[in-house]
Amino acid sequence: MHSVAKGEGMLKRGRPRVFRDHLRGDGFRRSAALPATLLFLVACAGNTGAPPAGSGHSFGIDVQDTWWEGHVSGFVEIPPVSVDAPRCVALLGEIRPMAMPGVVSSGLRVPRIGLAAAQIQLDEAAPGGCDVGYLDEAGYGPIRDARVTVGTTYPFYRVFRLPSGIATPRRPLVGSVADPLDSAGRVVESFEPLHLTSLPSPDLLPPVPITEQHTMRPAGSGFAYPDGATPWEGTIFGLVDTRRVPVPPLFTTRASARSGRCVLILGWLWPGATPVEGNPAKPRFGLIADGRLLGSGGKLERCDTTAAAFAGFRRNTEGPTTVIADGYPFYEQIFIPETIRGAPEAITVRYPWSENQWFLFEPSVLPHPPDPPAGTSDAARPVLLLPAGDPAISTFTSGFSFSRTQPPDTATSIAIVEWEGLVRGLTTIPTTAELGYTHRCLAVVGTLAVSRFEGFDLTTPPLRPDVGLMIDGRHVNPSPPQSCDTSRLQKLGYVWLEAAGNPAGSNDGFYQTFALTDRQAGSIQAVTVGSPWFSDVRFYEPTILAAIPAG
Repeated sequence: MHSVAKGEGMLKRGRPRVFRDHLRGDGFRRSAALPATLLFLVACAGNTGAPPAGSGHSFGIDVQDTWWEGHVSGFVEIPPVSVDAPRCVALLGEIRPMAMPGVVSSGLRVPRIGLAAAQIQLDEAAPGGCDVGYLDEAGYGPIRDARVTVGTTYPFYRVFRLPSGIATPRRPLVGSVADPLDSAGRVVESFEPLHLTSLPSPDLLPPVPITEQHTMRPAGSGFAYPDGATPWEGTIFGLVDTRRVPVPPLFTTRASARSGRCVLILGWLWPGATPVEGNPAKPRFGLIADGRLLGSGGKLERCDTTAAAFAGFRRNTEGPTTVIADGYPFYEQIFIPETIRGAPEAITVRYPWSENQWFLFEPSVLPHPPDPPAGTSDAARPVLLLPAGDPAISTFTSGFSFSRTQPPDTATSIAIVEWEGLVRGLTTIPTTAELGYTHRCLAVVGTLAVSRFEGFDLTTPPLRPDVGLMIDGRHVNPSPPQSCDTSRLQKLGYVWLEAAGNPAGSNDGFYQTFALTDRQAGSIQAVTVGSPWFSDVRFYEPTILAAIPAG
């Protein structure tokens, strides 16, 4: 078992819990006392546009041992997703935790910012009912997602449905601040919010460095804790950078089109005792950057995990059905949006919003996934390669299902496409003359057919299985077909992978091209087939064909 270093899971002794020297400046005003009801009125009749300096409403409130200082700038009207839905308004502001028991704040212990019209408390809009995309793009987020370190500014929104007959600002809205855990529902402060027509710029003060409050373990060290019947132990190796897999235009949403980058947290997990049957609850892993906790919820991001899977790592939330006694290597996907500009500060294990149930590790960046430790069982070793070219055992299946909602419809439609294919192998093809930097051109060839296709008003399947290469432990994505000379393949009846299977039901010979640069001159380890952001990737032997069969 690994021991917990002194100072972990708790605040360093002798450190103040509120860091005013870092945060005060022209920041929020902290109330000296918190009376049961305190009314603040802000003159706003006819006031529209960006608020003048110093306008809005500032507050301070304690929510279950977390002291928040905050500011409500005002409200904006935002469009509903459906044209016949109620109008939507969003309260905008900023909150900062100034003292709290954990490393980051909890979304369950944030101030309750309410809104009332004509003495009627407005209902919070259901998720997906209002278009908050441009608020997200501007750096705002749902107030319940405020998982930030001490002193970190979190620009928030809370969205409400506006009943018909309520016109603003002729019938002013009334905002309120309350403790969400107060069973009596007593309001701490009330105010009249400004009506905004543009988004104010958040006052982003630098957060307090984590190391001023907490200690971190170096990457490569371990952790241990009891969790019911499973005493988990583990090691954190560090981070590896990877790409974010693009979403096809047909299925692109504001959320999926967010710019940013992906990293994988890599490590090792084992139950620390005898093998455990079933799928016990596993530790949570997250990443703190710019004072914000990212991940730590098992959300499936579209990160390319192929290289990690090839090295034997598995997605943490899946893991093996039976946890083997000597453990298994895992990865956790983390998407870092472009609004987070700072470098990663810490890797988190377990519940960093709790008082003592967490571990912090230095976010060291690794050049590639490491090999499993010596002596581990075959179940935790890198994957075995499937043979290529054998119609009996070289086949694959791949499926996709997508949903979309198109205004003014509120119903969600679903499309399903399933593929069957065969990997025949690799062949070398001529390079295109104008690509002078290209070292060599390769093509994966095989067959592909649609076994199921339904939904939407589409005549051709929208997505094909992803085909790639593993070279020196790295996943290599295909190149545009014009990067290589494919005329010989076309004469043999092969078509580009993205055109194969049209019309649905046809069984086409396909090719996928790879224009490799001098930096990719290493040995080819495998052909990959499957979704690079999920765990259904198959790895095939990179067999070079002596002769190419007809497509």
